[in-house]
Amino acid sequence: MLRRRFCLRTNVPPPSTARDGGTTWEDPPPPPTLPDAAAPVGPGTLLFRGKVEVVGATEDGILAYFISENGRRRFEVYDTKSKARTVLAPSAAISDRAVAAGKVVAHWGSTQSPYGHGSLTLWTQATGPQVVPGRDSIGGALAVSEDSTRAAITFGPYSSGSITNVAIVKIGSAEAPRIVAPDVGVGCFMRFGFAGMRLFTSTCRNGVATATVRGFDALGQPVFVREDQLPEITMSAKGEYAATISATGELGLVDLAAGTTTSVSTEAHSALLSPDATSLFFTTQAKALRRASTTSPQTTAEVRPSGARDVLALAPDQSAVMVSSDAVVTGTGINLKVAYAMDLVSLAPPYATTTLLTTPTGAPWGFSPSGKHALFLTDIAASRLDAKLRAVPVAGGAEVVLGTNGAFATRVAGSSELIVSEYTESFQRNLTLVDLEKGATPKRIATEVGVPAVVGRTVYVGFESVGLHAIALPALP
Repeated sequence: MLRRRFCLRTNVPPPSTARDGGTTWEDPPPPPTLPDAAAPVGPGTLLFRGKVEVVGATEDGILAYFISENGRRRFEVYDTKSKARTVLAPSAAISDRAVAAGKVVAHWGSTQSPYGHGSLTLWTQATGPQVVPGRDSIGGALAVSEDSTRAAITFGPYSSGSITNVAIVKIGSAEAPRIVAPDVGVGCFMRFGFAGMRLFTSTCRNGVATATVRGFDALGQPVFVREDQLPEITMSAKGEYAATISATGELGLVDLAAGTTTSVSTEAHSALLSPDATSLFFTTQAKALRRASTTSPQTTAEVRPSGARDVLALAPDQSAVMVSSDAVVTGTGINLKVAYAMDLVSLAPPYATTTLLTTPTGAPWGFSPSGKHALFLTDIAASRLDAKLRAVPVAGGAEVVLGTNGAFATRVAGSSELIVSEYTESFQRNLTLVDLEKGATPKRIATEVGVPAVVGRTVYVGFESVGLHAIALPALP
């Protein structure tokens, strides 16, 4: 299910608007060392000084962050391989937004309007900075194709009729953004994202709670448009198939290569496609959980006859699925919030069910990298310091509390490890390395640090006003 939610996430620019590159310099020598009693220690290795707010890291090892020194704040990137720093915005306000996705870094400055429209600059290591014309892109709303050659952004001014449009931008090109989903409003959460090279969008107009869902091919050309749909869309990992549900409950399975749509059910409530495009899991309006094949001849089997409201997450090995048994919905449109009661359902007969949460106060996190543990959040309706991250073995066993105080987890690529982050009273974070597969004792790797970003087996964090620190992940026994 496409879950990139943005609370509200053309003219060719003249050559003078395109920057020829950022400013790069070698790190200056560090200032004199403070007396031991006055010097904050910080975790790992100090790379450079300043108050650093990490945004994230790209697939090719570029770290994006804001840094404040001597009362001035700017936006930079740091190459974790060459150690070079590049300034992308020499002056950055607190309201500026930034995202790192794929191999692309995006920065929105001069944000304005009720929805945060601002001026957008896209940057990659290969192409340098690319200034999108105008000041009409909503900060934080970005999706990137699998090869990072195209990005989907919001593009267009706020007006009484709509708040923006969804557009495709070619990375490193002077071509103007091409609008592919016009007249985006606040009737529902805007959703857009790439599955492989294919873009999918789900948007509502102002005052309309049903969505227009679109799918595009690898060249950005439209393949299907479905009106009057529920504001959700689910795709396989490469985008070979997509599925949408109409306001009346018709579940349509779209074959992107053939450009055809097959009706799977007329009473669907929610749906989730497997990443490998072999199975479509869906719940009915009567709360039955079913599994359908995607190839002809299509077959459908009932997994659970009742008690399944929404399909929330699928284990990587398709051994189990997380579903909601109940939900509490508050707000409407872009202010819609949902909290779930959740069950874990085995996908092997006799389809055993494990209750994860009996009251609708939680949300799914997903599964561990191997699929052997289901992870979920509880107490999300309380303050953000109250949410807890829990894990349950899919094969059965005791529940484990991974973190409290607004905990969330970050995967360590190529391993079964997770970095669990918990808020502190000062709204910084404590970081713990966890490996549920090994059953090893968790190891605290940092305290009172900022948002982490992981590159390989190194965690990058800002620490107080000291600077950017690199923490090498230890091996858990």
